[in-house]
Amino acid sequence: MVSVGLILAAQPGQSLTVSGISSNAAPDVKQGVHAGDALLAVDDVALAGKPLAAVAQQLQGKAGSVKRLKLERDGKPVTVTVTVSALL
Repeated sequence: MVSVGLILAAQPGQSLTVSGISSNAAPDVKQGVHAGDALLAVDDVALAGKPLAAVAQQLQGKAGSVKRLKLERDGKPVTVTVTVSALL
């Protein structure tokens, strides 16, 4: 699988939350994204109301490509750019 390597949790009526990060994720993912972050958008596409499978697909791409993630951490907006990598 080729993705940014986030493990997401979906709660009804709430935004998706990062519950973990793959050990094979790129270093910029491990440094820029934290467990507990709310994932609000990928590449400026809002995720509210989207099924988890659709969000997972948005996090995939060609190895080495980048994705811009809009997160919320401790009530504050955070934007990070992360690299898509092959996850084994």
